[in-house]
Amino acid sequence: LLSNIPVIEEDVHKVKIILTKKIYAEDINFSNGNPMFIFKVEGKDVRGQTRTCFKILDFTQEYVNSHRDDKDQVSMEVVFDSLIAGEYRAGEMSVSRYRLENITDIENGVREDDEVLFDLKNTDYTEGRAVFINRNYEQRN
Repeated sequence: LLSNIPVIEEDVHKVKIILTKKIYAEDINFSNGNPMFIFKVEGKDVRGQTRTCFKILDFTQEYVNSHRDDKDQVSMEVVFDSLIAGEYRAGEMSVSRYRLENITDIENGVREDDEVLFDLKNTDYTEGRAVFINRNYEQRN
């Protein structure tokens, strides 16, 4: 009898975090493989649930050649969408050949060391943004 009662889902405030990776085209040596980066977003939503998400960026030669800007930089964006409102920490996993140089253009967040803490519990904020800039520190043939 109870199975016929419709389930009413709680109206939950959804947010998204948009992270941009920016690298310098002059730093790329495709003979070492494509530059790849892994972003990690983790935190606790307003329901108390812990959430962890990963996204991978792969800078292919075709992508780099068609997306260079006037400063010879290449950017790629990932979107962590449909997150339930909460507090989230965004950063990147260590990768070979590249190191974080800076984090800029932070919206609705605060930099803490090499990560950004986004407090997206308030319904006034629906998204957080940050740009992570990396430089190549080793060019091996």
